[in-house]
Amino acid sequence: QAYNCLIHFYKRKMSSSVVSSASPVSLDMDKPKVRCTKICRKCGIAGHVEKWCYSTAGGTVYVGDLPPSTSEEQVRVMVEQFGQFENMRFGANYDGGKWAMLYMVDKEGGENVIKGLHMTEMKGREIIVKWKEEGMWTCADPTCRKTNFDERDACVQCRLPLKKMKLAS
Repeated sequence: QAYNCLIHFYKRKMSSSVVSSASPVSLDMDKPKVRCTKICRKCGIAGHVEKWCYSTAGGTVYVGDLPPSTSEEQVRVMVEQFGQFENMRFGANYDGGKWAMLYMVDKEGGENVIKGLHMTEMKGREIIVKWKEEGMWTCADPTCRKTNFDERDACVQCRLPLKKMKLAS
């Protein structure tokens, strides 16, 4: 008889003798670790499905280089002067600076937010406001599909050089 165990989201089979005895646990390592390769039908990006997609008809606006002391509420108040958004994702960079992704209701509102807030000073920092896809390239490796900044020469995730991708296309 075999028991199914859930270890790191992968099912591994363990024999009943291994589970009941005090001997070291041996795992069946048959399955390779593969990331999600499903492509969303709504936005076309790999890694999630339509049910969990945050993209909206108005597009996504990136707000970056926010000061470390900035809160979600401050960003919400600052942006609502220029346009409305449905959702907001808020996070922090390795240097302490913060960022926000705004899922806009309409394109006009996104354009107004970009025109009104790009390169404005907030607590001594000039914030960057742009469309999410602007200044980015997508890795050509079908198992990766990571989006990278234009300044990078290779993919952050799989290290595939940008030059190879340009020669292939």
